Parts: sequence; structure tokens; C-alpha cells
Amino acid sequence: MSTRDFAAQHGAEVNTNGGFYIRGKAHSIMKKMHVAEKYIQAKNRGEQRPNHTRIAQQCQVSRGFVSKIETEILSNGQQILTPEEIRAATDRPCLPGANSLTDLDRFILVLLLEEKPYRLLRNYQQWLLYFTGTNVSTETISRFLKQGLPHKGSLVKPNLIPLDKFKIENEIRAYEFLNVLRTLKTWKVIFGDEKSLKGEEFYSKRVRRNPVTGMVASILTGADFRNKY
Repeated sequence: MSTRDFAAQHGAEVNTNGGFYIRGKAHSIMKKMHVAEKYIQAKNRGEQRPNHTRIAQQCQVSRGFVSKIETEILSNGQQILTPEEIRAATDRPCLPGANSLTDLDRFILVLLLEEKPYRLLRNYQQWLLYFTGTNVSTETISRFLKQGLPHKGSLVKPNLIPLDKFKIENEIRAYEFLNVLRTLKTWKVIFGDEKSLKGEEFYSKRVRRNPVTGMVASILTGADFRNKY
């Protein structure tokens, strides 16, 4: 079995210097220390800038990885950082849109959502450009609203809150409806599909869940749709 086949069985690959690595996964801190040791030894021997190719061959890593270790050594006083320390030291937020949206942009997007939860993504894009001058794709805005805050800001069915639920006229008509039902044999009563009873006032668009609070916006409905029977 070849070295490459052996590595493939374990989900790894082999670089040009015969070292194993897993695509997308960082090398261990021990491997970083090994490369740093070879680099510092070369510096102590009087080399102004150690040869990256030679160190990469000695440690069985890529030249790019040696360059990264060199940057860490020069930036941190010959100290090697763990992946956790590197993530903690970075100033760049790790969330959708971090590279293209500022804190002000994200704040404006949330305000736009709270103002009109049924707003289209294209409308977010237009108003963001107007307020902050930032021009990003609708996909970036969608990813931020769905993944960049504590709650997933997806489109959902709104809460319908009738203003007239307990109006006297509605209660009277409800009693009339019940009285009519009492005169009929229940097995003969056929109810139509709910959708066919909904008038224009009953229809409402889907709204986007507030990604900060997790709440779904409420829609105050008109006074006509409850009188249909």
C-alpha cells in the first residue's frame, strides 16, 4: 500500500515533502513547535532569513506553513500561539457578513427588519446603500439575518391579532351561527375549505422573525373577515 493510499484511508493527504495533513484542519501545536525550533536554530546559526524550503523538507510540511510560523515568531517574540489564542487575538468577528458589513450596517439591517418584517431582501439592499453607502448582495444580507444573530431570522407565518374579536356585533353573529347549527343534523353539516372563506383582509404576507429577540411580528387584521359564515 502506498503512502498516499494509507493517508486516504484516514481522510488525509500527503504534501510534496511526504508529510500528512487533513485539508481544512490546522496542524497541531507540536508540529508548529517543531517548525519553530528549526527556524530559530537556523537564525542562531547566523542565517539572516532561514531557508523555508529546507525547513519544510526537514519537518515534512509545506513552505506556506513555514512562512506562517515565521510570521508568528516575528510578531510574538519567538512565541508560538495555539489556534485558540489566534482566534481570541483576532479583531475580525466570525459571523456571516463580517468581511463586508460593519457594525453600523448590521444595526441598520436590524432596524429595517423591525420597521417592516415583511420587507424584501432587495429593499434591505437599497436602504442599506442609502443610509451607509454599503453595497452588498442580497445573499450576504440573508446569511446575516439567518445566521449572524442569536435567532434565525427566517420568513414565517405572522401572528394574526383581530381587533374586533370581542365586538358586540361579532358575538351576536356568533350566537346566530350557533343557533343555526342547532337546527341542523350535525352529520349533514359540511364546512368549506378555510381558504375559500378568507377574504382579502384575511390575507397577510410572511414576515421575518426578529433575529435579536426571536419574536414574530403580529398583524392587526381588519373587522370584516370574522363576519364571513
